[in-house]
Amino acid sequence: MPKKSLAHILLVDPDIIERESIVAFLEDTGYEVTTLSDGLEAIEWLEKNRTDIIVTEMSLDHYNGLDILKKVQELEERTPLIVITSSYEQDLVVEAMRLGVADYLVKPLPDFALIGAVIKQALDHQKLINENERFQQTLLEDQEAGSLVQAKSLAKRPHKNNDYEIDFLVQPMLYLSGDVVDYIEVDEQFLIFYLSDVSGHGSAAAFVTILIKMFIRDAVQKYRMDGDRKALNPDQMVKALAEEVYTARLDKYCTILYFVYDKHLEELRYTIAGNYPSPIVYQNGKARYLEGKGFPVGIAQSLNYETKIMELKPPYEIFLFSDGIFELMTGEFDDKDQCLLDAIEGGSRSIETLNKTFKVTTAKEPLDDTAIMIFKKGTTDE
Repeated sequence: MPKKSLAHILLVDPDIIERESIVAFLEDTGYEVTTLSDGLEAIEWLEKNRTDIIVTEMSLDHYNGLDILKKVQELEERTPLIVITSSYEQDLVVEAMRLGVADYLVKPLPDFALIGAVIKQALDHQKLINENERFQQTLLEDQEAGSLVQAKSLAKRPHKNNDYEIDFLVQPMLYLSGDVVDYIEVDEQFLIFYLSDVSGHGSAAAFVTILIKMFIRDAVQKYRMDGDRKALNPDQMVKALAEEVYTARLDKYCTILYFVYDKHLEELRYTIAGNYPSPIVYQNGKARYLEGKGFPVGIAQSLNYETKIMELKPPYEIFLFSDGIFELMTGEFDDKDQCLLDAIEGGSRSIETLNKTFKVTTAKEPLDDTAIMIFKKGTTDE
């Protein structure tokens, strides 16, 4: 069985004696070599064939080494090119390096081993570039696939039930989001909704959002099956989630706004765990931040949280934001906390109007994931 060559080399050299000597060395090293004598032949050959690397004299008939390099770039090939030049052609060498030549050799060549070393270095460098591009492409494909799965896992929006409504928006910085929102109609009496913001971005953060969603939905299922009311008590639920994230050793933490709505009592119970900004309530034309604070989830194994009770007569609206909303505000906003209140009081009280106000889905270079969730009880339109 013939031995597989290390790579294919196109050698362009008008000196037949020098050319044959170089070919003998390269073939003996393990390369397959095609030889040509002038620039026109090289350009015509490249229009029909491919090679792993080009080694060419700078001075050639018809076209020189720079012309060959430009042809390779015109064909959108990434083939590395090494030029062999005389000492008096330094200006051409500078231009070749500017245009992207892989390397150059100056005559007289000390020995052919130097040619072999330069060729191997150029091929190894190109191999690293190709492997990195393949890795980046694979990563991109994985991110895009994950983004589709993450999008499909979102609950339906908007969600309406009798006299209340939930709507939301999750906009990743890149493909996968570290922000998660969800709502669960537990039964005829209880509704759960929450917003969580995981530290970092990309795949690692997205995996934690899946853990959060599964953990909360499992807790709801335990209530339905066994009567375990942990999911209905925000402080207990967030405490249990904090222990789960911490013991998972994912080197991640998250903030969360966790709400339980009692339809019979028309009462909202909630826990704030490190999230900034705090939830906002809008009623009677005024917007204000809800009270409450707590440590982010996952920074320690045993943390205690507080359940707040909100007893408001409808109509009212609750707004939840991840901190990515602040990254969308330009320098013209001196007080970003007040900016949110002003936007809501000014009429930005739907996903569509908030998106338009802060350009959530149209920001050219977002610096963070952004999530918004709105719970409306009754009609607040004036």
